[in-house]
Amino acid sequence: MTQEVRQRIAEQTNVPPDRIVISFTHSHTTPKVNGASDNIFSQAIPAQHQEHIDRYTKELADQLVSVAVQAVTKLEPATLAWEQGP
Repeated sequence: MTQEVRQRIAEQTNVPPDRIVISFTHSHTTPKVNGASDNIFSQAIPAQHQEHIDRYTKELADQLVSVAVQAVTKLEPATLAWEQGP
């Protein structure tokens, strides 16, 4: 899914896919997406559940592409800083 999203963003923004980072975190309470943890339930996913997973995966990918394209079209100068504490 992330490769597809990166490719779609690249096609719409001319930002090379290798310059696009998608970050996510582990959660036990979010929906499953296609291509991730396919054997997590130790059994085949029922067809009705797979329909929901397919729909959610598509909607999430579409939203990720949309927000990334919007961000690229609204670039503004910024300052980035970091520090490391003890």
